[in-house]
Formats: sequence, C-alpha cells, structure tokens
Amino acid sequence: MKSEVNDLKYESINLEEICDTALNKWKSLPDSIKNDPCFMDFQRKFNENAANSEQNKQQSFKIIQYSKTIGLSLIWILITCYLLIKEEKVLKHELHTIGADSTYKLILPYESDKHTVRFWIEGYFGVGLDENTTNVCKDCLEFNFFGDYLEFVFSYDLDIENPTYSIILAAFVLIFLYGLIIWEVVHRTFASVLSSALAIACLAIVNDRPTMKEIINWIDFETIMLLFCMMIITGILTETGVFNYLAVFVYRHTKGNIWALIHSLCILTTVISAFLDNVTTTLLISPVTITLCETMELDPVPVLMMIVIHANIGGTTTPVGDPPNVIITSNPHVVQGGVSFMTFTKFMGMGVFLCVISTAFYIRVMYRNVEKLKKNCMVSQNDKLVHEWEEALKTLGSSDNEAVLKGIIQEKISQLTSSTMEPETFELKLKKMEQMYPIKDKPLLYKACAVLIFVISLFLIESVPEIQRLSLSWCALLGLLLLLIISNKDDMDIILSKVEWPTLLFFASMFIIMEIVDRLGLIKLIGDITKDLILSVPTAYQLSLAIIIILWVSGIVSAFIDSIPVTAMMVKVVVSIAQNKTLGLPLSPLIWALAFGPCLGGNGTLVGASANRRHGYNPIKS
Repeated sequence: MKSEVNDLKYESINLEEICDTALNKWKSLPDSIKNDPCFMDFQRKFNENAANSEQNKQQSFKIIQYSKTIGLSLIWILITCYLLIKEEKVLKHELHTIGADSTYKLILPYESDKHTVRFWIEGYFGVGLDENTTNVCKDCLEFNFFGDYLEFVFSYDLDIENPTYSIILAAFVLIFLYGLIIWEVVHRTFASVLSSALAIACLAIVNDRPTMKEIINWIDFETIMLLFCMMIITGILTETGVFNYLAVFVYRHTKGNIWALIHSLCILTTVISAFLDNVTTTLLISPVTITLCETMELDPVPVLMMIVIHANIGGTTTPVGDPPNVIITSNPHVVQGGVSFMTFTKFMGMGVFLCVISTAFYIRVMYRNVEKLKKNCMVSQNDKLVHEWEEALKTLGSSDNEAVLKGIIQEKISQLTSSTMEPETFELKLKKMEQMYPIKDKPLLYKACAVLIFVISLFLIESVPEIQRLSLSWCALLGLLLLLIISNKDDMDIILSKVEWPTLLFFASMFIIMEIVDRLGLIKLIGDITKDLILSVPTAYQLSLAIIIILWVSGIVSAFIDSIPVTAMMVKVVVSIAQNKTLGLPLSPLIWALAFGPCLGGNGTLVGASANRRHGYNPIKS
C-alpha cells in the first residue's frame, strides 16, 4: 500500500483555479493532510500568498516585540535607578553581657508611634535556649535568662514605614509576576528573576533595601538541594527504561482487558508520582501509554487525561512527590509543627486513597459504555489515515469554490481504502511492545532501585524525632552520592544536564519574592482578612471554614496559575493563621488542606503533554 501511495501521480492545477475560499479550507485541515503531496499546488498557492503577507506579519511581530522590550526596559530602568540611589540597610549593633539567672531589659529607641523595630539576637545560648523567655513591654524588650553567664549582640532596624504604600508595592510585584506567567510574555524563570529584582527595588523605595547576605539567607537551600538530588536520581533511573517496561508489564498481565489496563496504568502512575515529580512521571508514561492505546484500539486522549489526573493525585502523597509539597514541608514553622515525612505521608495517603477510589468510580460511570473509549480509534495505521481524510472531507461544503479541494480528498480516500491490513493477535502485539521497550541497563536499574529504596528508608527513619539527625535534603544527597559511586558515573557534564536548572532558579526567585512580599506587609494583611472571616463564624466551625478557604482558594488559583508561586505565598498565610493566638487553630489540618489544594488544582485545566501532541492527539479538542 505504501508504495502505491507514493507512486500515485496527481495532475497539476492552475493556481488561478484555487480561490481564496478553497485555500482557507485547505489551511484549516490537519497538518498530516494538508502537507500531503496531492496538495502540492495548494502549498504553492499558499506560499505565494504568504510571501506577500510576510512583510505585514513581520511588522506586527516587531511591534509586539518592541512593546515588550520597551515595557520590560522601563521596569529595568526603575530597578536600576532605585538600586543606585538607595543604600543597603545598615543595622545597628549593641554588645550586651548578662549574668546567670538574671533579667535584662533592652531599651528600644522609639521616637514616635510610627516607628517599627525589627531585631536579631546573636550569641551562644546553650541547650537552655528553649527555657529563655522574651516579654515585650512598651519601650523595651525584657529577657529572662535561665542559664550561665553569656554575651550576645542585639541588632535592630529602626525605620518609618507607610504600611499602605508598602502593601501596594507588594501587590504590584505579585500582579507583575502573575501577569508575565499567565500571558507567557517571557519564560516563567526569567519572569520570577525579574520580579525578584523588582521586589528588591520596592524594598529600596521604602528605605529597606536588603544586603546580599540577607537575600541569600531568604533562599531555602534545603528545598533547592532536595530537588537537585531527586532530579539527578530520577534522570539516572530513566536511562534504564524501567518506566516503559513497567507499562508493557501491565499490558502483558491484563491480557488485553481494557478496564484492567486503564486502572493498572492509573495505579502505576499514582505510585510512581508519589516519589518522583508528577510532571516527570507524566512525560515518561505518556509515550508508551499512547502506543498501548493504539495497540488496543483505544482513543489515547481520555486515557492520557486519566494518567495526568492520577499523576497529580499521586504527587500529593509524599513531601517529595510534587514541588508544592517540597515547599510546604521545608518551611521551618511547618517542621517545628511536627510535620515529618512519615506524618505527612500517613495523613495525605488516606486522602489520596479516597481520591483514587472516587476517581476510579467517576471514570467507570463516565465511560460506562466502553465504546466511548473507542469512538475515535483506528484499527490500523491505514484506517487512521482514512479516518483523518474523511473527517477533513466532512468540513467541506457543497459550493463550487471547494470542488477542486473536495475532488483531491475523495481521490485520496479511494486510494487509501483500496488496501486492507490483517488484524494482529495479542501475542504478536505483546512481542512488538517488548521489543520496543526493553530494559536498557539492568545493572544500573538494580543500583538505582537500591539507592531509591535507601533514600525512602532514610526519609522514614528520620521522621522519628528521637533519632532525627538528617533533613530530607541530606537524605537525598547521601543517596545521590552513593548512586554516583556505585554506578561509576564520572562525566559531570552529562550528570548535571539532568538537572532542570530553570526550575531551581525559579524556586530561588520565588523564595526571595515571597519573603519580600511578607516583609512589605501583604501576607499579614491577607492573614488578618482571613482571620476576620474565620472569626465571623461560631468557634465550632472556625477550623472547618479555615480548611475550606485554604483548600479551595489554593486549588482554584492553582488551576490557572503555576502552583509553585501560589504555594510559596499560601504557606506563609497558613503559618500566620496557625500562629494567631486569637484563632488558636492547629497547624496540621491547615497544612493538609494546603497540600491538597495546589496539587489537585492542576486537574482543573487539563492540557496535553508534549508527548501527547507529538503523536497527533490533542485532548483540548476532546
């Protein structure tokens, strides 16, 4: 059949016979059809017209580019001017000495009620630090030390602030950031870096420009290190081809049963996403899922949507399954609140189990007629092509202007339908799949799996307070070092190429932005508004209302905006709510709500993965 199609000759058409209506209809056809050799004359006509309009398009593109360049340049000028004009904040330091078991008062240098003081205490306080108390009085800080004689440095920052002005600046920074991300003016990493520089300039505007040391301290390197290590471990594990092999393994044991295959793939995706980033999991599973669906005569689009949904659900299970969870569990206040790897997994696992069950029930009800999964399927590559050309023919009208186009398509369909292919057996399909997706490196697979088990074991062991010595990032780093040693990986260029550097830079910039937004008072304002809303209901319902607000606000916003900046902001709001003594709400339930919101919110606006579109399937049209 293939040789017949290639040898088919088409008569040349006078370009003058191709009217604009027919040309527009041709342009609306799928790429696989309109680029066929039988439409060579249409392509020539299009190129001829395109050459005439290319100059206009370039002019419009230049206008857009110039507008973007001018706008971003103005922001850069604003940042540069204020960083040149304003000096870094200079802290005032005082050295004090306190005797054992004594009370000491630090007189605060207030000049008026408009002043605010931000202070730091540096020194060695010994093991009795938790027994030391600090009481705030009107014009002083009173310290009661229950320990030995010590020296310490008291640093304070006295400044006059306009809270309303600072909040407006913080809101402007967030609007600027979210605007760049939503409308994709620039890459999200560059948007975050530019916004972080703008946020620093905003601090300079209010005479609170931070030092470089302060800015570096705002970055949570625990989170950065954890992501860095897990990226490399995942990249090395991917080299073995184990994920594709597992999908073929599922196909072998389901023996062609449609629902058994779908549910098995969903469960496999959920389990993998619990320990690997859900985006990585989706990109790894999607190509082999599409091949399986074509093999089993299924429409890949609904199956891919199920895979994406379960990847988001599975990523909610553990602190390392999704970047928002990493941000949440790395927050110092959350760690102090007793949220460990084991605690997080235990509580979130129950919720994930319920989500998987309810999602499976919903899928079975929605596709109770299994033919819905086959309505667009093609039993062979030949039938797939016939289907595409028939769908293109349906889009044409009966006017004379489209007669030439319709004749070409009908001739192509006749040529394709003249050949048929015999259906393949399950055993033959399985054999082809096993040849396509074997294990590429078994020794490396064994080593990588052993290291992954070691890292997860450390995560669980370090959740026990009595033996807790390492953070999650240290556990991942030790596992990475072990994997590099036993796998003899010494080409650092190849190893570091597995790291998603834009993602890490995006995280670092978001930490800076959210710290500045908090410093400008916007987080406190949001917390106060939320507190007033919670206090408006009876005490018995306050926790329920707080959970609902956090869950739905973070979930809905994450459906339209990247979940990382949403989580970075919301975790500070949640901590401020939990620390509010008037409310007296426990931290843990609020954390579970925040973890579910951004992770599951991504299911609100499903778009196709790159692997999906690459095979010619677009879920948006479905």
